[in-house]
Amino acid sequence: MGASRRQLGMQHDCEPLASGNITLFANGCNTATLPFSRVVEIDPQTRQTVWEYRGKPSYTFFSPHISGAQQLPSGNTLICEGQWGASSK
Repeated sequence: MGASRRQLGMQHDCEPLASGNITLFANGCNTATLPFSRVVEIDPQTRQTVWEYRGKPSYTFFSPHISGAQQLPSGNTLICEGQWGASSK
């Protein structure tokens, strides 16, 4: 399934990968479905989603701002869910 801006709902934090693919954090705002966030890896040549992370069920991972994702040298992906991050005083 190709990813469009409407489906992604205010995407940001795009990162080019060594493979040529791109990861991004899709906030999930203003979509036609229940709001949920996800991290998506897209092949820009085919415009196809090749990997994604989302909550199970989807609505359990929703961070409409201040979030991001980064692929680590190990190949794992570090995801920061900024909406619900902890703080200390």
